[in-house]
Amino acid sequence: MTGEAVVLAEAAGRCLAVLSAHRVSDGERVGWGTWELDANADPVGLNCTRPSLYDGNVGIAWAMRLMGVDPGQVVTGAEPPGLLGGAAGTVLAGGGTLPSSDVDRGNDLGDGIAGDLLVLVRTGSTDTDRVACLVEALARAAVRIDDMACWGDPRLPADRPLCGLAHGASGIAIALAEAAVAYPSVAPVAVPLIGDALRWESAWYDPVHGWPDLRADGGGYPVLWCHGAGGIGATRLRLLELARMGLDLDYPADAVAAEASAAVLACGRELTRAVGVARKGGLASVPYGLTLCHGAGGLLDVLVQAAEVWDEPGHLQAARRIAVDLLATAPEDPLEWPSGLKAPGCLGLFVGVAGTALLLTRLADPTGMGTLSLLGPFRQSGSVRAVTGR
Repeated sequence: MTGEAVVLAEAAGRCLAVLSAHRVSDGERVGWGTWELDANADPVGLNCTRPSLYDGNVGIAWAMRLMGVDPGQVVTGAEPPGLLGGAAGTVLAGGGTLPSSDVDRGNDLGDGIAGDLLVLVRTGSTDTDRVACLVEALARAAVRIDDMACWGDPRLPADRPLCGLAHGASGIAIALAEAAVAYPSVAPVAVPLIGDALRWESAWYDPVHGWPDLRADGGGYPVLWCHGAGGIGATRLRLLELARMGLDLDYPADAVAAEASAAVLACGRELTRAVGVARKGGLASVPYGLTLCHGAGGLLDVLVQAAEVWDEPGHLQAARRIAVDLLATAPEDPLEWPSGLKAPGCLGLFVGVAGTALLLTRLADPTGMGTLSLLGPFRQSGSVRAVTGR
């Protein structure tokens, strides 16, 4: 293991130790104190019973299991539909049967039916009828503009459709693509939609700035996992992999590769900027720190993914160097690192220590863990625990 990998593995071990130390048990089940938020996303109090893959017990427990530690039976409860904050995320992380809740839903990956579709793929569901129904539902919901397709939220008809992975066209495209490869019977419906979605996002692409955040005027061109080049790049890189596996995209392969390259470059530039900021003001000055959703963590994962998809180790080397540089400016205690919420001490998968632990582990040894940006497919090799030494 290289010197940088040792530093990364040691930091991952510290993160895992924090997760272990902050378990709260009622004798039979465990949970973690995670933040309840108000309508303005301001923290109002800690709660040990929140399920949620995104920032609650389910995501934290999943991270620990992927790192080779069984935290015990986790506190869960009634959940709304959805992947990031609902029942689909619990199924992905802990098993079980995905509830049927396709009525009055959005279409996106975050809490819509595209997230349900991805969970069926990731869990190897044999419910091919359910897969087909979700693909057909996405086809019916698509807004057609010439040879392009986009998806709005039927619950928010005044809002325009978005670019990006969490709530935009990329998230729907990747769910359809994974389904088309895993369940070839749905490919005739899914594949044309994928190409149409990519054409729609491409129409918004600015060669100087990248992809816009369309949630509101003046949203800019973020380089993030949730909105912007981070998640869009992860999607394009995975599409290149799926094309090698036989997915016949209705979209030029060269265009997918070019968009992936543009996104990876954007991630690299943003990470380089973050290092400069951290060297002046410490990691606390880097917005959202090393977290996956809003921070540098998702962008580092894209660089690792690029190294794997393109067989270019230089991307991994750059990601390791940047991560080590950022860690050099960080406090010893991971709970003091910037979180993805308006609150300190976040433990959650996408906004706190749990996701950072997985990222650092993946940076130290990518052979033990698949891409975090697309929630797998994960490779269980046993090397994860060996990397952290825990």
